[in-house]
Amino acid sequence: MPAYKLTYFDVRGLAEMSRYVFAEAGVQYEDVRIKSDDWPKLKPSTPFGKMPYLSVDGKEVAHSRAIVRFLGREFRLDGGDSLTAARLDVWIEQLFETYSSMPWTEEDEDQKAKLLATWEKETLAPKLEKLGGNKCGWRSFFPWQGCFHFGFCHFANLRIYERKVEP
Repeated sequence: MPAYKLTYFDVRGLAEMSRYVFAEAGVQYEDVRIKSDDWPKLKPSTPFGKMPYLSVDGKEVAHSRAIVRFLGREFRLDGGDSLTAARLDVWIEQLFETYSSMPWTEEDEDQKAKLLATWEKETLAPKLEKLGGNKCGWRSFFPWQGCFHFGFCHFANLRIYERKVEP
């Protein structure tokens, strides 16, 4: 079994979905959590100057979604064939595109509530409807039998969204 080391800030964020995949697979890994004060010193030594990154026997994989996809393949949580894996990738990308358009940085609570209501109605609902719709065949594709890495991405995003809505 390879030695896995996941490095990210001392928060849930973008590494959380990988942590969920490790937990589901029952695979031990080193969970390195970096303090914000240590980041400027560490940054030049990281792949692309960003986190999270995963070390697998000393070889690094960067970017949160690439890590999750790698772990999905590694632990057989990617659907088992190339087409299913590609369709799961579509779901992951659509969810990240959807959640990245959320008004994350608004500090005024009244304005934030208005922006979130608009975002939920005009962005979230239509995109989730497309994911669940028949045009792409997703309803027949997802009988929710088995466990997929996509589910951990979606769950991690929902947890982040939940914290943004309910501080």
